[in-house]
Amino acid sequence: MKISLCRSYGVTVILKGNNIAKAKDYAMRFGKEKGLKYINGYDAPDILAGQGTIGLEILEQVPDVDAVLVPVGGGGLIAGVAVAIKTLKPECHIIGIETETCASFTAAIKEGRPIAVETSSTLADGLAVPTVGGNSLKTAAPMIDQIITVSEEVIALSILRLIEVERPGGIAELTTHIAHSGVDQDISTNEPGSSTDVFSVKVKIIAETRDRTHVQELEALLKEKYKNVTIL
Repeated sequence: MKISLCRSYGVTVILKGNNIAKAKDYAMRFGKEKGLKYINGYDAPDILAGQGTIGLEILEQVPDVDAVLVPVGGGGLIAGVAVAIKTLKPECHIIGIETETCASFTAAIKEGRPIAVETSSTLADGLAVPTVGGNSLKTAAPMIDQIITVSEEVIALSILRLIEVERPGGIAELTTHIAHSGVDQDISTNEPGSSTDVFSVKVKIIAETRDRTHVQELEALLKEKYKNVTIL
């Protein structure tokens, strides 16, 4: 999903290594050879500051918040959010959520320094950082009230819950739009969403229209409501 989205913005994506640590090593060598600047996505000070704006938005939208749960990978997100929230609302609890398949932040806190941990495949691929950032650790550690590690089963159930909450009613809404256009729907089937969006569903509908103009009217109607519409 992330690769596809980056490429849609015109970014050149190079895949190297089987984990983020090896990818980082390649990126640093590549940058040195090409005269490019390497920006650490979870430990550069400016990145941490930028991620802190999420904390500001949370306080803006929920001023009486008691606790904030933050996913932890390299540590940059929780560092930025913790600084913002603890500065303005020190009584608010900051709780880090880490996958047990890559609990590098927990290990770093125990050792008092970033250390490499063994990782295994995880649904939370964005959190699979085997060594946390030094800036992130030093910034976040004093401000975190608790770190919780979660299993893959819990992550999977959480994703399922999100899908159950976000998708209901979508098919009914679609068929209603089509019915209002005067089209007779013979068969409708739905398939899992695309690989880039787990919150979408692909729907195939066989319908009967009056003529080509009616088809064009239906296509225009659907394109007003949905991003990806193909008429065959």
